Amino acid sequence: MDAAEEPLRVHRPVGGGEDPLGPPAPTSPSPYPAPESSDALPPEADYRLRIFSPGGELPFAGHPTLGSAHAWLEQGGHPQSDQRIIQECKAGLVEVRRNGSALSFAAPPTTRTGPLEESYVGDIAAAFGIGRSKVLAHQWVDNGPGWAVVQLASAEEVLALEPDLSAIPEAMVGAIGRHPEGSEHAFEMRTFAPGVGVAEDPVCAA
Repeated sequence: MDAAEEPLRVHRPVGGGEDPLGPPAPTSPSPYPAPESSDALPPEADYRLRIFSPGGELPFAGHPTLGSAHAWLEQGGHPQSDQRIIQECKAGLVEVRRNGSALSFAAPPTTRTGPLEESYVGDIAAAFGIGRSKVLAHQWVDNGPGWAVVQLASAEEVLALEPDLSAIPEAMVGAIGRHPEGSEHAFEMRTFAPGVGVAEDPVCAA
């Protein structure tokens, strides 16, 4: 299988023991650079994770973090602590907390925050097919992949978006809007990731 068919693999157990996943399946040559063979796993880390999208490798992503931790435990992985798992990825060390069968993580620190550049806000609005005035607020929320977010006036406006992502081919951007009081949900959020070859991510938004 190639990288697009096998986007997530837990690479190695702590301590250099037998891999509970067994030997890796034969693969086609990957278009992505592999870690240097001299890159030792930090002693505090339980495993190393690399995350691939159709457009390249991501330094961090939330759902692969939780999914890989679950898969690693299910396949016999033994963390150094009963209460937490430490994952190493390109963004650094990520702590995954355990509470029974539930897993949660502390996201790595943001590498970029604060308001977006005004020119970028204009580009996003144009790609979304809305006027600049429809963007009520905006901010970088980047802890590795490059995410930005813009706030619209309502969930209805977010749901109505039909973006032309060819106008922002490098973007990683979410749009959020509030549902009316008394609705089942408080907010609606959609995330668009043309920068990594994904038009709209149906689950990445939290």
